[in-house]
Amino acid sequence: MMAKAVCFWEPAATRCAPPSRQDRINPFCNSNIKGRWLRDVLREGGPLRGLCEAYRIIDGLSTRDDVVDFICEDKYRAWNFLPCKTGKAGSIEFRRAPGVVSAKKAMHWIAFVLSFVEMAVQFSPVGMIT
Repeated sequence: MMAKAVCFWEPAATRCAPPSRQDRINPFCNSNIKGRWLRDVLREGGPLRGLCEAYRIIDGLSTRDDVVDFICEDKYRAWNFLPCKTGKAGSIEFRRAPGVVSAKKAMHWIAFVLSFVEMAVQFSPVGMIT
């Protein structure tokens, strides 16, 4: 569910991030959809058919580790899924937020990520593209 939400919503989520956390500026939070596996699927099928194909691939993967490898090739992605692999912490790291020095600013990014996860759970992007 989160992998599909990242495929669909990452371009919009990227626009919410500050310029210092954009792909071309910061190599520590690259786009998940520009990773080698997902990029090729989305490029070949175009925006809608590519997403349908990406969802089909995700649904066909047999293990969570396979999904993680498809959506996140290294830890330097906006959404680092590597801690979800077997034997790891089981979390997903959001890397687009800037380093913050106040609780108020931290709360903003915590609310953003929680809203993203809630949206991923409540609203399936599959229905929007089929």
